[in-house]
Amino acid sequence: MTDSISPQEKDHLIKVITEVLTKYDSQVEKQDISDFTNQFIEQRETLKTLENVNGFLSEVNSSFTAIDSINDYHKSLINAQNQGKSKLTWFRATIESITNVKDVQKIEKITQEVQSALIKSNNQHLSSLLDETVEVFVSQNDKKAETTNQQDSSRELLGDIQNNSLLTIISTGQQLDSVTQKLNFTPDKDVLSIVTNFFKGELGDADESLVTKLVTFGVMVADVEVPIQGIHDIDPTGIAVMVDTGLTLTKVGYKLSQGEISVQRAMEYMYERAISDTGAILGAIWKAKTLTAATIIGGTIGSALAGPFGSVVGGSVGAVVGKMAGKKISEGIKAGVKQINKVSKNKVSKVIEKTIEVAKQAGQKIKEGTKKVANFIKSWF
Repeated sequence: MTDSISPQEKDHLIKVITEVLTKYDSQVEKQDISDFTNQFIEQRETLKTLENVNGFLSEVNSSFTAIDSINDYHKSLINAQNQGKSKLTWFRATIESITNVKDVQKIEKITQEVQSALIKSNNQHLSSLLDETVEVFVSQNDKKAETTNQQDSSRELLGDIQNNSLLTIISTGQQLDSVTQKLNFTPDKDVLSIVTNFFKGELGDADESLVTKLVTFGVMVADVEVPIQGIHDIDPTGIAVMVDTGLTLTKVGYKLSQGEISVQRAMEYMYERAISDTGAILGAIWKAKTLTAATIIGGTIGSALAGPFGSVVGGSVGAVVGKMAGKKISEGIKAGVKQINKVSKNKVSKVIEKTIEVAKQAGQKIKEGTKKVANFIKSWF
């Protein structure tokens, strides 16, 4: 897998995240996170002299809003499922609620554009894993059989979100493992309480949200100081999604290694989180720009997902936070993520096999792409 962030960019990213978490944890009385970020900016030479420091602070607050939105969507999805509703029912209702669009054809167009963005991201993930450009997944517009049922369209979109979740787990997990091996600090003697609480707390608790916000802030600070290729133009919601995915994977991995959740629940949780991420991205776009042009929606969602760039950021932040929790937790993360990766690879392999069958009646380009990926996936096992 080609590393899409330079060593200099990654080193600075890791350094700033460490500084932010350490500084927050060192406080005798923990500040409100907004007060903390304001003070951090005021005390940092590279930030307080920014031409538009208020604009940067506004972007930081937007990322915090996005994290709250992800959590709210996730809780809503869980509650809906507990009431016997399907993901499909919840997702369609959520899209209609976000956009306030009742016209079936307009909803269909939005759904298709979001799906196209996800498919593009999935192909980028595969291309990055292969170190070669392939287009295995096909956009809905390229399919010979048009979707005639509204539910079928949403079901296909959920399938693409699930594929995106699986591929993100694989590529983020690889980055996490690679970065962890190269980190040269050992915090076992001075483990940060905020990080320990993050891993030992329940999935989706307040400490989880706090750490996600602090790390997101660290990523944004690092990007201002040393612009990070591939994410420099990503909006605050996109940055929040990258960080949320990386940290969720590390925490789920740790919980799995401790026997607190099953591997099936771990995979389901990552999928639910991916659905919530998609809702948060769409919601932020709609609120900020009141978009009605579905093509703009698809393009913006595609940039927020960021493909393999997001996995590099997610894997890097996950490695740093895991390392800061000490050797025992770090080893637990490694063991748990390895299990999740194995299941994800198996599921992706089955998706590719199915795609090959479909591709028999499609273009040569697709057949060649699926064969390359299928051969590559065989090397995983």
